[in-house]
Amino acid sequence: LFHCTQEIDAPKMISSSQSSSPPQYQSYSRQYVTVGEVIGTESGFLRGHGTRAKEGKLQATVSGFVQRVNKLVSVSALNARYNGEIGDVVICRVLEVGDKRWKCDCNSRQNGVLLLSSVHLPGGVQRRRTEEDQRKMRQYFIEGDLISAEVQVRNL
Repeated sequence: LFHCTQEIDAPKMISSSQSSSPPQYQSYSRQYVTVGEVIGTESGFLRGHGTRAKEGKLQATVSGFVQRVNKLVSVSALNARYNGEIGDVVICRVLEVGDKRWKCDCNSRQNGVLLLSSVHLPGGVQRRRTEEDQRKMRQYFIEGDLISAEVQVRNL
């Protein structure tokens, strides 16, 4: 389930991202591992997805990049599909216009759903959505349109 966000000014985003310092957790160099490669010792770390413990050492069970969050070590596979988290801003393509909703492809495991009630109306008007808004849904987005949306709910 998505919430439509505002349009993004790409040149402004690029210039602002170059000037700001990166977050603390991104300072680690990304380590690529293959299946069976030793990541480190098991002591002091928690096993996450894509890892196993063998003879006191952490080994990768999939090929991908090592991710460390505090003491949790996991490997995210390169061929895995996107798994959105709440708060992520994603770019989606509208697949279908339905009853009070748009189905969107976000290149993830499932298609996303953008509800009519989650869309900002033209002019910034905030009011209840009516049957007239339902009839005008194709004036907002049609099949094939690209939209920027924020993930609000994640279904497993």
